[in-house]
Order: sequence, then C-alpha cells, then structure tokens
Amino acid sequence: MSEYHDAMMTLLELIWGEGFMAPGGEGNVAKQVAGLDLTGKRVLDIGCGLGGPDHILASKYGATVVGIDLEKHLVRRARERAAELGLDGQTEFLVVEAGPLAFPDEAFDVVLSSGAFTQIGEKQKMFAECLRVLKSGGALTSYDWMKSDGQCSEDMLYFFELEGLTYAMDTIENHRSISVEAGFANVELTDASDWYRQ
Repeated sequence: MSEYHDAMMTLLELIWGEGFMAPGGEGNVAKQVAGLDLTGKRVLDIGCGLGGPDHILASKYGATVVGIDLEKHLVRRARERAAELGLDGQTEFLVVEAGPLAFPDEAFDVVLSSGAFTQIGEKQKMFAECLRVLKSGGALTSYDWMKSDGQCSEDMLYFFELEGLTYAMDTIENHRSISVEAGFANVELTDASDWYRQ
C-alpha cells in the first residue's frame, strides 16, 4: 500500500519544490554533495521518490544516477520528469523490494539518500548494503530526520499518526555507531536542526 498519495506529494512539492519530497530542494542537494566531484560518477539514490535530487545530480553535476524506491507511482513520475528534462541517458529509476540492494559489489561511486533512512528500521543492514555496493574510496551521503535520546513525545507520535508514514528515527550518535559497525570510516555527522528550522 502506498504511503505517498497524490495529495501528500502535491503538498510536499509545494513546500520543497518540484520533484522534492524532503527538505531543502536543490540547496540541500548541494550540501549533500559538497566536496564531491560527481562528473561521470555513478550515484545510487536510495528512496528516490519523485527524483528531484537525481535530476539535479545528472543535469548540474554530471553524474549518472540510479534512483530506487518502493513505490511504483513515484518511480513513474521520476521517469516522466527525467524524460521531460532530456535526462533519460543519465538517469534510471527502478522499483525495488525492501531488503538487500539488487546491485553487484562496488557498483557505485556514491550512495545518496534524503529522508529515506528515517523510514528504514534495519539500519545496520542498510548501511552494510551501502558499503557493499560502494567502490573502494566511495562515499555515502545522507540527510535524515533524527530524534533525541529517549522516547518520542506524545505530540510527535500524534504527528506520525497524522502523516500516516512509517518512521524509524534514531539518534545521530546511534547513526555514527551503526555506520562504523557496518565498516564505514571517516564518518562525519552534522546536526542541521538550525538550518531545518529556518
């Protein structure tokens, strides 16, 4: 069953911009890939949604992008928009099942995600899969919602219920531990709460 119905997608695009389902639009893409040369590089976007970040990565940064998502209608719209922008040759969008990534080892230079790990419960397995599909020296860059220590407040639980979305938020420090346990090195985490509030 789809969690992202048409009304929700319309709302998210009104807030974040065409093709974007998570905060920050094109500016957040720039923050996520700062310092990375993506020209001619293969990028995997986990939870690509409507494909907005991928269209930017291909058109502005010269990357070849594979976007994956669980929801067929999102992938269809990402493909349609890529065709409108003339990015068919630089982007590919695939519907996938939850679980291990269906790609060979060392298939990508960069793995990117925006707001998807927030909804993945088995984070250790996902981080390990990201590392597996990355080439040696590759990078994982992610923007996600986090939570503070302890239980979520009643207000937050009510927000989850209103949104009707699956959430599996964790703390930023747990993300650090999980990524290191999965085998990542040079882990850098930034609390972007102030940016998000603005």
